[in-house]
Formats: sequence, structure tokens, C-alpha cells
Amino acid sequence: MSFRFNRSVFAVVAALVVFAVVASGCGSEGAGDRHAFFEPDDSPIRIDTTYGTDGLLDTNSLGTIKGFDSQGRAYLTKQVYIRDSSSYELRISRISVAGILDETFGDGGIVAIADLVDQVYGTNRQGYSNSLDGFVDNEDRFVLRSQIYNPGAVGGAYSEYILRLDSEGNLDAEIDGDGILATGGTKRCPGEFQPSPDGQYYMLVVGSSYGWACPYTECCPSSTSYARFDSTTGLRDSDLGWVTLDGDPGNMMRPSRTPEGRTGFVVVSGSDDGVTLRRYNLDGTVDNSLGQAGV
Repeated sequence: MSFRFNRSVFAVVAALVVFAVVASGCGSEGAGDRHAFFEPDDSPIRIDTTYGTDGLLDTNSLGTIKGFDSQGRAYLTKQVYIRDSSSYELRISRISVAGILDETFGDGGIVAIADLVDQVYGTNRQGYSNSLDGFVDNEDRFVLRSQIYNPGAVGGAYSEYILRLDSEGNLDAEIDGDGILATGGTKRCPGEFQPSPDGQYYMLVVGSSYGWACPYTECCPSSTSYARFDSTTGLRDSDLGWVTLDGDPGNMMRPSRTPEGRTGFVVVSGSDDGVTLRRYNLDGTVDNSLGQAGV
């Protein structure tokens, strides 16, 4: 399924939107001389001052938002360098719907993991994690996939891991007994990491465009590839392995649920010719029920 856009279409849409706003302002009861402009107290769009501090939340000290749970609470990740130990500490925070740290999560809204590096490969390194890919799964658990830089590793300088927290901020023991699983991967292959719609798998799509980020040519798949992890144990499905996605579509992946109840994922790719959507089944095969042969 392909879509082509051009500037003239956008110009027409923009003109129609402006006309609609002006018309609604001029024709509304009591509009007077305001025309398309609203008084501050009458505007339908304004900052909610009950959120955070006067409607704003500064996340610089907390990091980057990775996802939201079913209650609208935001999860953020940040790595902090600890000078005394010359190592990095991973911090995961949760923000309530009121825009403040959620004190029911971890210690005052923050979970700090200082010994992550030891749990992943048992060596005394600085423990900086590359490409923190996270989301909140179907059971409101925060899941994180990343790679720790390990300059002492043979054949590859990274150690991949998956981490999961329950809704209270505790490491989930279902994942390797302590909430952190070293998958055995030694390559830095960042990609799109999402739960499957049915909650059975954690899905990973790695785009071939990520090859530039790897220190070795064999680091990432040469074509867009797919792998999946068991959502209970966090283990990669070794029977499926890496599946090369038909059409080498790129890396912008999102879960999808078809009207028939089948689950899979959509990969979006773009070029000068337009935008293309491809849908795949959970085993990486093309879902032919979409468009023409899944495209």
C-alpha cells in the first residue's frame, strides 16, 4: 500500500484548515471583533496548569520518555555517571498523570540500577548502555533492551540484555531469576522493539540502515531482519532465529491487529517515490491479507 504526497496537496489542505478556523471564529455567537482569534480564557486549546509546574514538566534530569502504561503514566530512562565508582548507573523513572514523580514506583518514583554491568557479563567495566529501546508491555511492565559496551569482548564489543520491571518498580524475577537477562548477543544492532498485540512476544526489527553504527561489518544484518523474544522468559526464539523481511522495508516497525483477530506488525519505509506499508505475521512472513501481497 503506497501513498504519494506533494506540496500542492499540503497547500490545499492547509488553506482549507485556515478557512475553517476563520469561518468558525467569525460565525460563532459572540465572536464580535475577535473573528478567528480567541480570548485567552475562551480558547479551546490551552496549557493544563494542573500538570507538573504550571503545565510544564522538565525532563532533563530524568531522561527520555520510552512509553506510557494503561493509566497514562510515563516511563523515562537516563544514564548517570557516578564519579566515585567510575561507572554508569541506569535510572528508570515514572511520571504520574499529574506530571510529578510517581512515588508508588521504586524509590520516590525512580529505580536506580548500579550493578547492571556485573549482571550482564560479570566484568568491571563502566557499564554504559547503548541504544535504550523500551516500552510498556500488555501487562503494564516496563521492558528495556540494550547493549552494554564491553571493550574486552572477543569478536564483538557489546553485550545485549533485556530488563523488565513490574508495575511497582521491582525487577521481574520471571526474567532470568533476577529481572535482567544477558541474551548472549555480542553485536550492537539497535532497532524497533515492540510487544506483539497478543502479548506473546517482544518483537525486534533491525533495519539494514543501522549497519553504520557497528564497529564490525558482520555486526548487523545486511537486510532488514526480524527476531522475537518470549514475553514470559525474555529468551530469543532460537528456532525462528533471524528472519530477513521480504522487500527490505526499513526499520519503522509498529505492532498491528487485523480485523480478523490475527496479529502481526507493520513496517513503514519511505523514499522519493512515497511511503510504503508492509504487514508481516509473527513468524516474519508477509501477511497477504493487506493490499496486494501484503504491501
